Amino acid sequence: MSALVAAAPYPVEVLPADPQRAAACLAALEITTRSWLGAVVANSGGLLIDHGWLRVLGGGHDGLPDVAAKMVPGAGRLVVAFDVMGGQFAWLQAEPGVRPTVHYFGPEDLAWQDLELEYGDWLEEMLAGALTGFYERAVRRSLSWSAVESRT
Repeated sequence: MSALVAAAPYPVEVLPADPQRAAACLAALEITTRSWLGAVVANSGGLLIDHGWLRVLGGGHDGLPDVAAKMVPGAGRLVVAFDVMGGQFAWLQAEPGVRPTVHYFGPEDLAWQDLELEYGDWLEEMLAGALTGFYERAVRRSLSWSAVESRT
């Protein structure tokens, strides 16, 4: 993860991890540090990507909840990130027997959009530069990109 953060084309702030809080979060999620999500939880309080445009949840930090706190029991949905537009990224299983993928719920269409990426692939793409293109496509329907940038 640290190599991806260092190579990101925009600023990425890795919030410090609280080992006790991270351990509790890992236990609540029943995951290990061998998974991408587990690595983010164990090694960070969260990630602030592109000046906080995207806030990826980790083990929790002041003002940023941990991933387990955003678990939606029974819905099969785990919120993994928020953006400044009011959107949410959630890791969820769209149907039984299918691997979970990251979905986006944005304020422009108020519906879950399957990004067809597993958590690790989604995080790699966001850290590798796909963030800007994602939002350019997402807001093109209703707002100009420059108007969105000026509002935030």
